[in-house]
Amino acid sequence: MQDSVIDELVTAYANDGHSVHFVAAGLEPGQEYWYQFYLGEDASAIGRTRITPGRGSQEPLRLAVASCQHYETGLFEAYADMTRMQPDLVIHLGDYIYESGPRS
Repeated sequence: MQDSVIDELVTAYANDGHSVHFVAAGLEPGQEYWYQFYLGEDASAIGRTRITPGRGSQEPLRLAVASCQHYETGLFEAYADMTRMQPDLVIHLGDYIYESGPRS
C-alpha cells in the first residue's frame, strides 16, 4: 500500500453538523485512493475513492444513482449490484430508511 498522501488532524464541529469539511489538493486524475478516519482509539472501515479522469480524457465516466430503501423488507440487492459494477461516481439522492417495522 502507498504511503500517506495526506495525514491531517481535523475537527468536526457542531456548527458543521459534526461533519468534516475537507478539500484534498494534489491528487492525481484517474488514480485510486484509500482513506480511514479515527476518533480516539476507534477507526472507521477503510474507504476507497477514485479521482475522475483529467480534462480531455477519452475514458468514459460510469455513473450510478441511489435513492431510498426499505431495509425492513429484506436484502437490498441494488447496492450489491452497484458494487460489482464499480462505477466511477455514485450520486446518492438522499436516503430515508423506513422505520415502520416488518408487516405481518
